[in-house]
Formats: sequence, structure tokens, C-alpha cells
Amino acid sequence: MQCKEPRVQRAHASVLAALGGYRITRLLFDLDFTDEQRIDITLKPGQTLQKVYWNQVAIPFEVDRPDVAFLLRPCRSRYTAGKLELVLVEASKDFQLNGSYAFLFPKLSWPIGEFFLDLYLPETFEYNWVAGDFDPIDWTPRVQFTHGLEMSGRCYCFDALDITDMHACLIADYELPYELGASALLRVA
Repeated sequence: MQCKEPRVQRAHASVLAALGGYRITRLLFDLDFTDEQRIDITLKPGQTLQKVYWNQVAIPFEVDRPDVAFLLRPCRSRYTAGKLELVLVEASKDFQLNGSYAFLFPKLSWPIGEFFLDLYLPETFEYNWVAGDFDPIDWTPRVQFTHGLEMSGRCYCFDALDITDMHACLIADYELPYELGASALLRVA
């Protein structure tokens, strides 16, 4: 089998951002490679790697902040694929009556062909997507994450193409709708 450049065919992120500032991100990477390959992942400041799964099996890991690396092999000799899943947690700023929120994803040493994002945000606010690599779309393909998590809030869907050598990001401005007033935030909290 001819050796080819390793790449992430498709990435899928599912992010739950809570009113109190806690954020959990599940990332699923569909990898395409031959032989044994190393993938380097650089976390953004404040992110903690909680769990890692290789082809739906939990694997041990050590984080050399902010980097982590995995030496991967296809599950069978004739296969050229595998699934790597990461679970990240972080404490970020609380939602205020209005503001800006940035979603920055780990940087990978392999290029990403297509990156889907499901972003679960508090329903209390109106959002405006102001910058970043992602474009809003109507829906994303459903994937089965190994790490179960009950999602809440309103889901916003995005995608990005050809992410190479960078942290993919999305920046959103948000505000409490005028007609709700500050009392709506107090009822939700």
C-alpha cells in the first residue's frame, strides 16, 4: 500500500456552553492515513483534555501543556482510517446581558478537509456571528460520539472547509433581546 499524507477527512465538534461559563466540547475526527502516524494537537489556553477515545475505546494520555501527541495505527492492516475523539472542558466567562464569546478549537498537525460544528447556547440571548472560519448552515450530519452528554439550549450549526495549521475559531456577539429585559436573565439563572 502506498503511503499517503495523513489528513482529517471530516471533523465534528459538539459544544455545550452554559450560562455560568462552563463549556464542554466533544471533537470527533475521521482520520485517513496509512502505516503508523503521529498526530500533534495543541490545546488553546484554558482547555483541559478530559478523555480520549481511539476507535471508540478509551486510551490513556499525557498532556505536555498545551500539547498532546498520539502515535496512531489503522485498526487493521488494509484499513486507512480511524476515529479519534477528544473531550475538552473549560471554564470561561459568564454570560452577561450582552457581550462577545469566542470559540477556539485545538490546532492539529494534520489538515482538516471539512469541519462541522454544533453549538448549543443558552436560548435567552440573540446571537450574531461576527468572525471566524465557520459559516452558518441549516443542519450538520449526525454523528455518534462515544462520550455521552445530554445537550441543552438552542443548537446552531456551522461548517468550515480546509483548515490547515491553525486553531479554527468562531466569534459570536450576543445580547438579551430588548423586549425581555433584565428580568428574563434572572428567571433563567
